[in-house]
Amino acid sequence: ERLWLLLPRELEEEERFFLVQALQKHFIFQDLEASERSDVVGFMEQVEVEPGEVVCRQGDVGDCCYVIEEGSFAVIINGTIVQRLHRGQTFGELSMLYRTARTATVTCTDDGVLWKMNGGCFRLCMTRLTDKHLQRALAFLEMDSTFSSLSDDERRKLAGA
Repeated sequence: ERLWLLLPRELEEEERFFLVQALQKHFIFQDLEASERSDVVGFMEQVEVEPGEVVCRQGDVGDCCYVIEEGSFAVIINGTIVQRLHRGQTFGELSMLYRTARTATVTCTDDGVLWKMNGGCFRLCMTRLTDKHLQRALAFLEMDSTFSSLSDDERRKLAGA
């Protein structure tokens, strides 16, 4: 997917604020810069769902993740409801992060509004976070005298480990 060729969608101020706050609280996205989170939400798609609608199914390949704006959603594993999700909570990201099949089925139980982050947007976030981690590690290795005897290439390899 070529995210950079797409144009970000215009969001209402309240929608943008809600999404930025939801991503800021999430352990995966919290290290993005505020401007990066703001950029990312412009590429998210609003999806309305009805009670009984299956949003994702256990065993399927994960190609997107969601932030719940409205509604209630049941998380079902092997036919048993194990959790209920509500406003501000997310689902689907672990399948994409670890490149595994969906571990649960998520079904809408009340009229709902979701914000969908597609795989391209998710991978862009992960690339930006990986680059930041690498830069922090390199900065540490360059400042610490313990690693002064290493070449730049050796420090890059160590930072990326």
